[in-house]
Amino acid sequence: MSLKRDYSQRIWANHDWDHKYCPDPIRFPPDIQKQRDTFFDKENALNTYFMTRMICRAGRLRTRKKYTILSPILPRDDRHTDMDFGDCADESALECIRKADNRNVNVLWSGGIDSTAVFWALQKTGHPFNLHFDPVAETEHPFLWDLLHKNKFPQVTLCNNYGMGLIDEYADDPDQYFVMGEPGDNIHGAGRSFIFSKEQRNAPYHENVPEYIDKMLFQSVMEVLNKPDANLKQWHWAMSYTCKYQYCMLRSIRNFHLYCYDRPGIPANLHLFYDTPNFNRWSITNQTENSAWQEHREYKMPAKDYCLVNGDSQDYRDNKLKVPSSNRERLTMFTKPCSGMVVDEDWMLVIKRTFGSSAPDIEYGGRTLRNGEVSRLP
Repeated sequence: MSLKRDYSQRIWANHDWDHKYCPDPIRFPPDIQKQRDTFFDKENALNTYFMTRMICRAGRLRTRKKYTILSPILPRDDRHTDMDFGDCADESALECIRKADNRNVNVLWSGGIDSTAVFWALQKTGHPFNLHFDPVAETEHPFLWDLLHKNKFPQVTLCNNYGMGLIDEYADDPDQYFVMGEPGDNIHGAGRSFIFSKEQRNAPYHENVPEYIDKMLFQSVMEVLNKPDANLKQWHWAMSYTCKYQYCMLRSIRNFHLYCYDRPGIPANLHLFYDTPNFNRWSITNQTENSAWQEHREYKMPAKDYCLVNGDSQDYRDNKLKVPSSNRERLTMFTKPCSGMVVDEDWMLVIKRTFGSSAPDIEYGGRTLRNGEVSRLP
């Protein structure tokens, strides 16, 4: 059965994706949008604020359509684990190999923290796999790039073709199975909190979350929060963990035509590395510690510690910053490369481009960038 598709309809065009799991927010002509807003103003306002289709995994958020939840939140009496990040990563790697069921394993590596932890976990098993990457990976992780191109990992086959449309010959092959670092942000904590100052991030969340957003998401975030007066970082984790998780699970369909769920007659061809029961338990159990970071370099430290222990560099562990590598186009919007290691104007532009109108004004190129201006930059 051929899975080739029409790229003119590439953006969220798959019908079982659109109607059953998590359709993307759609932009309508102004007159039609105004009519829809009349009926769905609260839901539209929430989705617009986060620039994401918000669907609560616990069923606490009202939506105009009913969606199948792919990864429901675990029952209240089954949310604790004594496993650390490394235990969960090692387990997920073995689970990936099991689910591949003799298919060739393919890792999508961006050079970012989540996918680098995936690499080290799969490499640790000794199982052979293909590693798909693009030149931006060298910018994000020069140390590992150098090791790979010196053939330090004989079980790894390098494939310089990571990007939208570039892995099609693999994605359409039933003998191929993929693994990628989703939903890593939702497990660790939402990177969206970067757009706030340190003082704001450490303050009680209600001081910086708009009242209407707090009201709409209150039941969802309180489903998992371990304290009502959580700081803004922890609130963002709970928001992302409960309501953005499924959207992130499904971005692979748009970008790579990879499915984490079975379709009629077609088995899943993707393992989402962080979508395991024990990673979910780890996330809830350690939510306070995972939200205790102060500097950007401390974000996702459990994953960076795991990479270091398994052979990565001290510099990567100490200095690597989270950049939005889930969409590689975001990293090609600069007049010069952005290393992801220096908090400078270019790095802040990544944040502004990522979060758009929901991000505060930032300084770039000697001037203040306000809402809507980033898209017009060269």
